[in-house]
Amino acid sequence: MNDRDTIAKVRDIVARHPLPDFILGLDVRLGDTDGDPAMWLAFQITPDAGHWNADVERRVAAINALEDALFPELLIAFEDRYPYFRYETARHLRPVLGE
Repeated sequence: MNDRDTIAKVRDIVARHPLPDFILGLDVRLGDTDGDPAMWLAFQITPDAGHWNADVERRVAAINALEDALFPELLIAFEDRYPYFRYETARHLRPVLGE
């Protein structure tokens, strides 16, 4: 599977799950870590989501639920790539190939 197909498949898996209201988008990055194939799911979050505020417990619970749902699906779909999750404000994201 080429990189474009891999990214499309990751996006299809993520699309099957409801995203929390503070997640605006997703950037999928492929590479390796310590020589082993990996993927990074970099979720674009609203700028205020990074601040510790009264809503932090709800946001952490939503992130944990999303990762708990996605992680096993990604491991099954991509036995050769380990998934990592990142949460970044919009200013840190680069354009995604094919968008």
